Amino acid sequence: MKKVRVGLIGTGYIGRCHAIAYAQAPTVFPLDAELQLEYLAEITPELAAQKAKEFG
Repeated sequence: MKKVRVGLIGTGYIGRCHAIAYAQAPTVFPLDAELQLEYLAEITPELAAQKAKEFG
């Protein structure tokens, strides 16, 4: 199965909602690819690293 790498800009409320949606999309939609959260952008590198650990 091919992978589609996804980037997320901002990890606040809506960013978290999008991360959850990417993870759960295959349960709702028939996809021929795996969605993989690959990149996070945040206001500081430290916050991005912290959120990357939280989001997996």
